[in-house]
Amino acid sequence: MPHIYSNTRRNLVWLSEDDGFTECALSSMALILERLRQDNDDYAILEFYLFNHNGRTQKRAQFPTDLEIDEGALVNFFDSGWFSRLWTVQEVTLAPRSTCFRGNYDVPFKDILRVCGWIHYQSHFLPKLRNARNRGRLIELLTWAGPDHAYTSYINRRPEVSHLLTSMTGIGCEDPKNHVFGILGLYEKYISAVPPSIAPDNHASVVDVFLRATRSAMHNGRNLGILSQISHRRGENRIGFHTWVPQLGRE
Repeated sequence: MPHIYSNTRRNLVWLSEDDGFTECALSSMALILERLRQDNDDYAILEFYLFNHNGRTQKRAQFPTDLEIDEGALVNFFDSGWFSRLWTVQEVTLAPRSTCFRGNYDVPFKDILRVCGWIHYQSHFLPKLRNARNRGRLIELLTWAGPDHAYTSYINRRPEVSHLLTSMTGIGCEDPKNHVFGILGLYEKYISAVPPSIAPDNHASVVDVFLRATRSAMHNGRNLGILSQISHRRGENRIGFHTWVPQLGRE
């Protein structure tokens, strides 16, 4: 799949049918995008607007926006199941460009990313969006699908395998093994060729896949940072798992 996305000219994303609020959501997005365009030299300096370059920490707005946006319509827009699925992160990251469709409406994915950045920047003053179900997923889209890593702290360095793995914990997929296999396209793009130890193997058990991924993260980062994700929940089935292997597929 990674090679299919990488070799397309354009990726078409179906979000859902129009729920009756799409037009209001897109009108709010248009207001946000026009403000970002005006304030950031046609988006040329948008990353400076979103990040403090000393440590690449994300900025937060000090005052609420004066834009009259429909926060509820935006919540409904981003509540689409597409935003909650793990494979979609790889899809829009690897494709050269993507267009999203909701009913008869369409919007370039790069504009959705810009709006996501603005929402994150203004989140203290947007309670409905701040508490929206998919907000955490939107942050991962910003991290991995942003052009040239412009929206991530990894602008000048490669991410570690451990960050790739842990950033996808909690994002939905039917097979827990895809919490490893579903990030391999990102691994190839941002780190290096996928090592045989974590190459897709649908015959391997979840226990074995998570074990090999944990070892790969420690080897790649030359540290034990992945172990900070270990936690044991009462009643959780850990039969066969080593105590030092995180539950990468936990939602």
